[in-house]
Amino acid sequence: KDLRLDIAWHDLVERLNKDAPPINLKAVRAIASDGYGWTEFIDHAGTDRAGCQRFFRRAGAWLALFHCFVANDMHQENMIAAGEHPVPIDLETILQSTIDESETAEPEAQAFDLATEKLANSVMMVGLLPAYGRSPDNNVFAIGGMTADWNAKIKIKWDNINTDEMRPTRSKEVTNINPNLPFVDEHYVKLAEYTDDLVSGFRDYTAFLLRHIRSSEPESLYKDFAGLPVRKVIRATRFYSMLLQRLKNTRAMDDGILWSAQADFMARLAEWDKEDDFWPLQRAERSALLALNVPHFVSPSDANEIHDATGFSVRVAARPGLNRARERIQAFDEKEIDWQIEVIRESTRSLTKPPDVAAAGKAKLLEPTDAELKLAKKTFAAEADRIAQELSRCAIRRGPGAAWIGLDWLGDAEVFQLVCLGPDLYNGVSGIALFLAAHAAVTGRKPSAELAIAGVAHLRKNLKSRGAARMARSLGV
Repeated sequence: KDLRLDIAWHDLVERLNKDAPPINLKAVRAIASDGYGWTEFIDHAGTDRAGCQRFFRRAGAWLALFHCFVANDMHQENMIAAGEHPVPIDLETILQSTIDESETAEPEAQAFDLATEKLANSVMMVGLLPAYGRSPDNNVFAIGGMTADWNAKIKIKWDNINTDEMRPTRSKEVTNINPNLPFVDEHYVKLAEYTDDLVSGFRDYTAFLLRHIRSSEPESLYKDFAGLPVRKVIRATRFYSMLLQRLKNTRAMDDGILWSAQADFMARLAEWDKEDDFWPLQRAERSALLALNVPHFVSPSDANEIHDATGFSVRVAARPGLNRARERIQAFDEKEIDWQIEVIRESTRSLTKPPDVAAAGKAKLLEPTDAELKLAKKTFAAEADRIAQELSRCAIRRGPGAAWIGLDWLGDAEVFQLVCLGPDLYNGVSGIALFLAAHAAVTGRKPSAELAIAGVAHLRKNLKSRGAARMARSLGV
């Protein structure tokens, strides 16, 4: 592995530490040779309560710095808690390029595309904040650099050893160690207790980075990163893991055609209606998967080429990571910082459990008087006005449509995360539009009626497409 990126990163952090930052950071030292090298071993260690506060302030500072370097994949396995220092140990996914997708031909979809882009350029993409997904067996799992209780491993064990009934079985093993989090007296602390410290660390370090750039050369952050190789993640690692699980399934190995077809699953995702830049890389992806490896590609930080392990390269229509980083830091201002902090707050909201309403006891219901009913109607009308104004403020507009970013509940898992809301009634734009339409009908407010129509513009367009029946079944109406 080429470690020149790690050396440039260590040198950057050392320079920043000498410029009076709000809090110092610790980076891994490395020695690079030609295509290989050595890195410092980071020992997982505990701290005290005050150290935990500084730990999460530093986590917020790392979030700010990684965001400015358009990083992703900084999940729990890539962070080590060394006392009061969160230390990133894998930097290969900083300075990520992005595909330049042409604007959609459908004006009704432009608002949704803009909301998706806004979320894709938020601090959520770094990977430090809590996020959730579903495994192939429909279990919800947590990922994120500050996530706790994540290290349950699926192990293969053998039953009925040395008998004709000997069979492999899968079992879950859970350890009590969270190397990415600090501990005090053998008890691990969690992000939920220190969210304010994370936010303050992010805000203070972002302000420091802006001051650092204005007081020095504009290129001071990125001057040593030109031309360095960074890993290019073409598809989510979880997607590759799913395919590898299928390829390792012994029940399919007696049919060579069926088994190898799993490796061709990616061909279904290709753009068959137009030229696909990534089609030439499918052979490398397939070869790696058949060898039961995760495909690995690299790209220069300042170019739009992608290389595989054999030296094959392809040029794609993408914005290089270094260009994206420069654009991002130039666009940073107080409004953008406030938006990113709102993303942090909403992303960590599910860590705090809501109060137990049932435990508070049952309230005795009383018949309201006429005066109370009249007052209640005014109160509810005022609250409906406030909600409509808030929905209008949060709406993302482009073209004839409107879209919203909101919290998506993961079913019975009691966790949620920020997404660009889909079309469904209970947790999407159909429900929002229904409320706005009702508000307009009751109050006569034309802006609510207009926003309701804009909210379902994309949905109405899709309901006239060939997949209308399938979409209608998923709306929850």
